[in-house]
Amino acid sequence: MSFDFTLSLRERVLFIVILLIFLLAFNKLWIDRQDKKIVALLSQIKSKKSQIQKSNKLMQELHAKSVDSISSTKKKPQYEKYLEANRYLSNLIRNLGTESRGGDIHLQRMYIDGHKKVSDFFRSSFKLDVEVSFKSLGEFLGEIGGSKLLIEVKSIKLTRIDKELKRCNATIEIYGYYQAGGA
Repeated sequence: MSFDFTLSLRERVLFIVILLIFLLAFNKLWIDRQDKKIVALLSQIKSKKSQIQKSNKLMQELHAKSVDSISSTKKKPQYEKYLEANRYLSNLIRNLGTESRGGDIHLQRMYIDGHKKVSDFFRSSFKLDVEVSFKSLGEFLGEIGGSKLLIEVKSIKLTRIDKELKRCNATIEIYGYYQAGGA
């Protein structure tokens, strides 16, 4: 038994037309779905751009207000004295370590860790990372302790460099106190 699937020309044309209609309908549905997604994404983009513009405008207004308030404030001289006091304390600490030791203390890093008001004084917290001999470290800490300024060594963390215990890496936290009225 054999089946003959030969189609006449009319049947072939009808089959091709039906197939084309089906493909066009499927394509139209798919394109409409993609268009809806694109419209939704464009709407989201427009909304985000609007939010960004509002945020930028608000930031510009806040910046303008802060610049105006800084330039018009009467506390500006105190702010400058505050910076000058920190500069003085950091220079003093740097000089105590390097000049008096004849280069034995190698200051690797020094930074201001924070500021805080303590009763009538302001306190600046300094952190020093140094490479030093144990003897020079003791002398350096003695000089800080003997200073006429209000300086307090808050903490020291030591890590030895060699097995002979000649040199170490030290992280020293120092508090420097000063009054706002004087540098």
